[in-house]
Amino acid sequence: MPVTLRPMTTEEFAAYAEAGAREYATENVRAGRWPAEGADERAAAEYAQLLPRGPQTPGHSVNTILDGAGQRAGVLWYAEREGEWFIYDFSISPQVQGQGYGREALAALQALAQAQGVGHIGLHVFGHNGRARELYRRAGFQEVSVLMRLDVAEPPLN
Repeated sequence: MPVTLRPMTTEEFAAYAEAGAREYATENVRAGRWPAEGADERAAAEYAQLLPRGPQTPGHSVNTILDGAGQRAGVLWYAEREGEWFIYDFSISPQVQGQGYGREALAALQALAQAQGVGHIGLHVFGHNGRARELYRRAGFQEVSVLMRLDVAEPPLN
């Protein structure tokens, strides 16, 4: 099943940025990185800082993932960062998850990076997102750093 990465339109971006920031806030709260209070505002501010010109922000590529029939299958936002590409957001639409679109989108991105002489593609994934972590492993991504935390409110392990 071939996929296409198409630059996101300004109209698509408005809806995407709102939903994407909300999801980013939720994931940061779930991971314990941010308090729930103010998380939505913090996420929206990060999106605005990273993408001040929306999908036309220089150095960033915000894409709609299309399936073989031209229907929306997800989103892939990446940018050049320190000599490599960094995936800021990657999501497959819930109605088509598990059908190979994620794997195909990552393969398309890898082919594009190779054609442009990019040496690495990096990303961040939340530790609790096992499904995404497994997809990235199967696509060839390797862990290069692991951030861990101990919840001291829990009784010590003895």
